[in-house]
Amino acid sequence: MAQQIFRNGDASDAYANQRALYLSFFHLASQKEVNFKAFITNYSETFASEWNLEQVFGRNDPIATFKSTARRISVSWDVPAASLAEAKVNLGRCNLLSQFMYPAYTGGSASTLSKPPLMKIRFANLIKNANRGPDPGARVSGLLAAVNAVSINPSFDDTSGFFDEGVGRLYPKLITISCDFVVLHEHDMGWGPGIGFNSPELQDFPFGEAVLPSPPNTTVGGQTLAANEGQNPDPDRIVAPMDPTEAERANEAAETVFSDAQEESFDVFSRSDEQELMREYDAGQRVADSASSGARRAAELGLSQEQYQTFLRNRGGPTNRR
Repeated sequence: MAQQIFRNGDASDAYANQRALYLSFFHLASQKEVNFKAFITNYSETFASEWNLEQVFGRNDPIATFKSTARRISVSWDVPAASLAEAKVNLGRCNLLSQFMYPAYTGGSASTLSKPPLMKIRFANLIKNANRGPDPGARVSGLLAAVNAVSINPSFDDTSGFFDEGVGRLYPKLITISCDFVVLHEHDMGWGPGIGFNSPELQDFPFGEAVLPSPPNTTVGGQTLAANEGQNPDPDRIVAPMDPTEAERANEAAETVFSDAQEESFDVFSRSDEQELMREYDAGQRVADSASSGARRAAELGLSQEQYQTFLRNRGGPTNRR
């Protein structure tokens, strides 16, 4: 039986209860929870990677060192009231959510911080802890979050208005709330053998159960390739393999230099050593890229291995000279 969280008698209450479609917030410091029916008006997620970009003399492009990837979610929703009773409950929920933005303290005064105002947030399959099961409540399966801001906006529009019970009391018929937070994942993030997104628990991260479409097969040059291969055919599978070329040897030499440097540790390299290393590596890579591009074009034109090598010899290209 569905949990009866909303009990104001409105049809939307029954729908939210039966479908478990509501926004749930759990405050770790106070161990309290508050829920809102999911009248979502805006939802966005941002996955932003941060890189340390270092400019090196002689290179047009910087050397990029990965630092981290942050996940940020922004969500907005309406909180309507069909009656005065529901308007009072809605305002009480807003009170509690506002209080969740504050930490916990020890002692008799707010002087010694004991717990930060972290929250767990849950909404259907879009906002959830990927390995905490199907419970729709934030207490059990919410996504741990550092909330940056909560905005609560009662509507003063003529079409909405207020319930004005008594003297000096207003209860909004419509409140718009927006929340922006950074996700603090409690599980492995990334790829590895049997861990992270390769594990059964996280293969459906971040949006829960989903179906990956099976790409249709593509036929290229008599070969049956998967869709992603057909878009960028490998010339080695269409043109017969050639003897090692100058480009390959240059690339192997650069790779050897790079590998030797790694074995000896870059710490012992001077600035000039590093620049010379990168120049050697780039030179080999450029020649290899040129040969690969030529082989791909030959495949597109339907040239045989012999025709392609003859063309390279006539043009003085990167073919094997004996």
